[in-house]
Amino acid sequence: ARSLTAQPAAGIPVTTQTPLTISGTGMSQVVAIRYNDQALPFNPVSDTKLNLTLIAPQTGKTVLAAPGIVVVFEYLDKSLVPYSIPVAAASK
Repeated sequence: ARSLTAQPAAGIPVTTQTPLTISGTGMSQVVAIRYNDQALPFNPVSDTKLNLTLIAPQTGKTVLAAPGIVVVFEYLDKSLVPYSIPVAAASK
């Protein structure tokens, strides 16, 4: 069985530069994580955790935007699972 643990609803700061830790099960079966059809770099730590880089390699810019983004996990069996990442607006 695979699962993804939801991110906190409050959201991560839109300025986040560090990789985002995503917990769940079946993480070792993830073959790609995409945002707007761009592959995002990720590093599986274990079968229950991976770190997702939020900088698009194609542009060198963050993919984060308030109120949030949805990335798509692609697994070994070709199944696609959308995953919501809430993003807090930049403080004025």
